[in-house]
Amino acid sequence: MKAKANKKELSIIINEMKKPSPKITYIKKILKQYRIADINLNSKYYHGKTLLHYAIEYNLNCLIQPFIQSGCNPNICDDNYLSPLHLAVIKKNAKAIKILIKNGADINITGEFEQTPLHLATTYGNLKFMKLLIHNNADIMQVDEKNLSVLDYANDEKDLKIIDYLNKKRNTQKGEEKC
Repeated sequence: MKAKANKKELSIIINEMKKPSPKITYIKKILKQYRIADINLNSKYYHGKTLLHYAIEYNLNCLIQPFIQSGCNPNICDDNYLSPLHLAVIKKNAKAIKILIKNGADINITGEFEQTPLHLATTYGNLKFMKLLIHNNADIMQVDEKNLSVLDYANDEKDLKIIDYLNKKRNTQKGEEKC
């Protein structure tokens, strides 16, 4: 069983990530030492954030894959019920979204109010991210805790481009189900 990382161990990596010019090689070296010591890298830090949350927060995309390969779970939510994928959508970080999806992030993970990353992309009116998520099998029919779909969100925002796109996608999916 992996030893739980204490805040001091995590803070070494996190404090380096917070620097204006973090030393990526140094972080990877520490990461390797923690992996050898069998330390659980999924331990939560301030506000329940994991190392992956901090990598996305500080736009350190080059650390996302090494963290996951070292055992960081891409599907852990912080105290605000945000997974790393939710956070990448909020931060408008397409590269992080792609890396997370490629490395096993749950595309339909629910966070606060049972919202998926697709719900957030719709709320922010980000059609590019919506297309990316849907292309990677995000469920456009999934509803939040109020039983609202992403189409309902788009209608609330009165975003005609997104409404049109979602209607086309929904009709395509319905057509596929009939075959």
